[in-house]
Amino acid sequence: MNKYNNWFITVYKTFIYVAIILFLIYLLTSGSASIGALLTAFFLFILGLLMLLFLTINHIQTISIGHNFSWLLYQIIKQTGPILLNVGFIGYILYLIFIYKNMIESGNVSSSYNTFMNISVMLIFVQIYILMQNQTIDGHIYVSNITSGVLYLLNIILFVCVNIIHTILQYFTTDGFRGNIINNTLTHTPRTNRLNNPQKDGF
Repeated sequence: MNKYNNWFITVYKTFIYVAIILFLIYLLTSGSASIGALLTAFFLFILGLLMLLFLTINHIQTISIGHNFSWLLYQIIKQTGPILLNVGFIGYILYLIFIYKNMIESGNVSSSYNTFMNISVMLIFVQIYILMQNQTIDGHIYVSNITSGVLYLLNIILFVCVNIIHTILQYFTTDGFRGNIINNTLTHTPRTNRLNNPQKDGF
């Protein structure tokens, strides 16, 4: 392993370890500090995974000499697919938090938001742990067919959780829920009263 690879591995591992610390800060704090830690942690996770992805693709390219295209495509799907999905889902969560940042900070979200966010974080942790356990001495990732299948399954569960988080943030804010009840009450109650008590309208 050359000095370049050694430096590269050190940097991406540092990003991931710092991200884990920031996640702990997120769990132990609230308000803007909590959201800031969460945003930074996800951003560092993306940087670390992208660096890991680069090392893995570089290794696949190195050993692809003498193999046909189908072999190369299979290796890319098996080795880098889970990493790409992780980056995509983390990026989407990052986008949702950024868009709904003020609402989350003020606490106007359903309690289910925290539940599914914590589940998503745990799924990301598990996947990154599996990836780092399958890291070779050269820094790239090499996973077996079974391990790759487990990672894809975890990504499917993560996909479901991310979509639930999106739905919760878009439709089930506590402030908006109360507002809808009030608006429906104000809109429909007078009409009901007029039907039940026509004399109040002068009849």
